Amino acid sequence: MNYGDAPQPSRIFIVDDHPLIRRVLHQLLSLEPSLTVVGEAVSAEDALLQLDRELPDLLLVDFSLPGMDGAQLIRKLREKHPLACCVVISSYYEPFYVKRALDAGAHGYVTKGDPDVLIGAIGRVLQGEIVVEVST
Repeated sequence: MNYGDAPQPSRIFIVDDHPLIRRVLHQLLSLEPSLTVVGEAVSAEDALLQLDRELPDLLLVDFSLPGMDGAQLIRKLREKHPLACCVVISSYYEPFYVKRALDAGAHGYVTKGDPDVLIGAIGRVLQGEIVVEVST
């Protein structure tokens, strides 16, 4: 055992069709030493192609995606990779969207807003919790 080794950061993959949101999320997550962004996709289809090669520790998925939405992506992903860990990030706060994401297999649902809430939710999901953080 090598006591000098720090634990490896959790590997995060971002799926969002807005370049600005992807960039902001990437920068935000890069500030956390326990997290590292290992990839990005602009659509569910793009994400599925990339994730066939390697599955990260957690996917951060926008609910509104062109074509296949975030819930559909999570359902397909969980069919292929049952242990895939997903957190939906969305501007929708209505219970319908939360339920749809959780029913698809998401481990968390966070409304876009407070960066500290998002970072906290990611950490809790990585520890095995189901997290819903919804604010209007």
